[in-house]
Amino acid sequence: MRRNLVWLASFLKSGNTWLRFLLVNYLLNRDKPVGLDEIGRYSFSDTGVRAFTKVAGRPAGTLSDAEIMALRPSVQRFYAQNPADVVFVKTHSMVADVEGTPTIDSAVTRNTLHVVRNPMDVAVSFANHYGCSLDKAVESLCRDTLVLRGNPKRNLLSVVGSWSANNASWINSKALKVLTLRYEDMQADTTAALDKALVHIGLEPDASRIAAAVGFSSFERLSRQEAETGFSEAARDGGRFFRAGKCGEGARKLGPDLIARLWDKHEAMITHFGYKPDFERALKAGVRSDPEASGVQRG
Repeated sequence: MRRNLVWLASFLKSGNTWLRFLLVNYLLNRDKPVGLDEIGRYSFSDTGVRAFTKVAGRPAGTLSDAEIMALRPSVQRFYAQNPADVVFVKTHSMVADVEGTPTIDSAVTRNTLHVVRNPMDVAVSFANHYGCSLDKAVESLCRDTLVLRGNPKRNLLSVVGSWSANNASWINSKALKVLTLRYEDMQADTTAALDKALVHIGLEPDASRIAAAVGFSSFERLSRQEAETGFSEAARDGGRFFRAGKCGEGARKLGPDLIARLWDKHEAMITHFGYKPDFERALKAGVRSDPEASGVQRG
């Protein structure tokens, strides 16, 4: 059994896709950035329709939720048949057993890169991407039974769980050899973050290649590419995928009521990841909720 899967794990809207572009641009080592919709050739999804169709032997759309969950280990072993030493697999799933079947198969896992982001900022990005209110976004981050169904033409269901449950499941999974990267630290020093990620997965960092990958994967560059070519992973209602990517937006937009709701639900994990001071400042400031908080947010 090959142990070549490198999980790129995160809760929704936490920087997972950005990490994929950093890694793929580094590994390809081209003189131009990887195309947005080319990324799927060099990284897989743990809920990809094509893989489930191949493994099941029938259209993935005909599979029940129970069948999808039961097939997850087989799909992951199918990915592990790839001859590459490192096979990137994106996931928003939490590490759990569902009806006796693990969501993540440690037997084919090389290791894991786990990205965590301040839940205030996650909520704003979530609202923009899924076209919902900030209140609905915060409720989703707090829902223990959160399940993502995604775009039925591309992805099947994923058991996500709440922001705390999802992130805790990864950091507590020693068998998956997890390195956690804070989104905020990636923003502050992308070069150092990519270097650390490469070392963790067993690759030798090259300074010039890292510099090129960081430049090719900047939010400005990715946003420009999306404007020119579009991106299949963008919101289905036309919203941009690479919208802003900034830190601190949530503290300005959520307001004390929604921030307090996140704090009450996720205090332990917020503190664990070092976000407590951000919450204390936001709550002390007592900023009113954004006037558009009850409607669809677009940046």
